[in-house]
Amino acid sequence: MTFNQRMAAVIFLIFAVGYLLAAEVTGHGRAGETIVALLAWQVIWAVLALIGLAVAVAQIFFRPGDVSGRRAWLDRFLPILALAIAVPLGGWLVGERYRLMQLDFARDYRTELSGAAPSAVTYWEGMPDGGIAIVRSPGRDPATLPQTKMLDLTGERIKSCRALDAQLWSCHFD
Repeated sequence: MTFNQRMAAVIFLIFAVGYLLAAEVTGHGRAGETIVALLAWQVIWAVLALIGLAVAVAQIFFRPGDVSGRRAWLDRFLPILALAIAVPLGGWLVGERYRLMQLDFARDYRTELSGAAPSAVTYWEGMPDGGIAIVRSPGRDPATLPQTKMLDLTGERIKSCRALDAQLWSCHFD
């Protein structure tokens, strides 16, 4: 295994598997996460991504000593290719983990979400306002509800929603 192949494997592990493991260990995305923890998470991973990108791009300009020809060119681009695959994959894995955590949260609050639809429970509240609510609204995006209904559900305007399943939505509110 060449140096660049090992580097590509490490980059892939850090930005796909490591990202998911770090989210699990730190509790990233859990209900009640502080704004400081969320900001720290974003900054740390942005810096790591920039470092990973710099290292991967640098490898394009260094000729690998143990391979030649077309294989050398492939070897040069392998780290950046690994990064290009790992970053979206890691983001998708953490997003799926986040979706499952929100569904678990909704199960814990099924009593509050029962009754006539739509109904909502706050998942995360920002400072001074805004946040994320889990909204039960079968077949209808809560962001399309009348503003008065949005105010009844979250106390504020719903900006955007993402479906968690057929009935539940994760909605960002002002």
